Amino acid sequence: MNKKIWAAITVLGLGLLSIRSADACTVVMASRDGIVMAGNNEDFGFARTRVFFFPAQPGRHGCILFGVDGAPLGGMNDRGLFIDGNAVQPTGWQPLPGKPGYIGFIYNDILTSCASVADVRAWFEKYNVMLLGQVRFPVADRSGASMVVEYAQGEVRFVKEPGWYQVSTNFLRSDHPGRDVPCNCFRLADQIMATATRLDIPLLRSLLSATHQEGRNPTVYSTIYDLKHGTITLYHFHNFEEAVNLNLVAELKKGERSIELPTLFKVQPHAAKVFIDQQVQPSYSILLELYEKQGAEAVLSRYKQMRREVRWISRYDIGEKQIGALADTISQKGDPRTALALYLALSRSFPDSLPAQEGVSRMQIELGNKAEAAASLQRMLELDPDNRWASETLDQLKKKPSKK
Repeated sequence: MNKKIWAAITVLGLGLLSIRSADACTVVMASRDGIVMAGNNEDFGFARTRVFFFPAQPGRHGCILFGVDGAPLGGMNDRGLFIDGNAVQPTGWQPLPGKPGYIGFIYNDILTSCASVADVRAWFEKYNVMLLGQVRFPVADRSGASMVVEYAQGEVRFVKEPGWYQVSTNFLRSDHPGRDVPCNCFRLADQIMATATRLDIPLLRSLLSATHQEGRNPTVYSTIYDLKHGTITLYHFHNFEEAVNLNLVAELKKGERSIELPTLFKVQPHAAKVFIDQQVQPSYSILLELYEKQGAEAVLSRYKQMRREVRWISRYDIGEKQIGALADTISQKGDPRTALALYLALSRSFPDSLPAQEGVSRMQIELGNKAEAAASLQRMLELDPDNRWASETLDQLKKKPSKK
């Protein structure tokens, strides 16, 4: 997988799932008269949305995923398999003895390795999946099969509905069977589907429009999937007047990439602009894009400006994780001087940060600055006297001459 895309995924990673509202996201899966579809409202308190394209590789299916900077949150693969997620209140999940724990990017891994609902069930039966402690996973495939994977009443359950459709929102269905449920979005979606006479895009569009959210956790995008034909109808920030149509096969032929979802649309809703202006923006993706387009001087200048701005308004997240990840990425790109400048700034902002001091040490060593590296290693040992790497590196450094 492209390193740049993985970097974007890694910065926020699974931590983003924790900010998904427990009153958010409506998913519907349906099969009727030979038509198989799924629809999703992604309700999220973070508006930097993206589309991720991963072509097939040997032994791995191709897929398109939608999400936000740092985390794909659902999508469809070239076998007609769909998956998404609904945040729920803590479920009390406990691992089963003898099963390996799962660590990874769950939507990517399932869509690239599974072809059917049965495959996904086998996947969940194989692993202890900690995310079931806060997320339930609706899944559907082109055959018309669907289920929701959830942890309820002390076990992993694979919930199916008896009719031609299945709605999934933010509560455990195992705890609330029938139609007397604690979620208005579920009741509304169920009412719309129960009275429908045909399955098509207008039906799901009306359902997603009726259940969209505004306010603190707005609907940042909506998707309608045709699982048999591999097409996706996409809407941006609950504006159902403009749709973008994607053909999975055609898009994957263009290669692996990640693009900002709003750039696909002609109209940027005013509600989206207002919401984004009120958000604390992650500095990693902003600064990395600037670095790749304009270089080191531009990114260091912008970072300095961000640091001044946060004294008056907390518009950017320039915390230890964001800037540390940026410095790590720039270091991996072979630019130790810029990485060092970022690590040094980070160490001044967070003087007790061991990762910042380690970053400074590594870059000073790479640049041949022996005395500065030794000072930073010594500071690491003050913070963590048992740090073996710092101790051994300092000993080795004392034996080596400085670079000329």
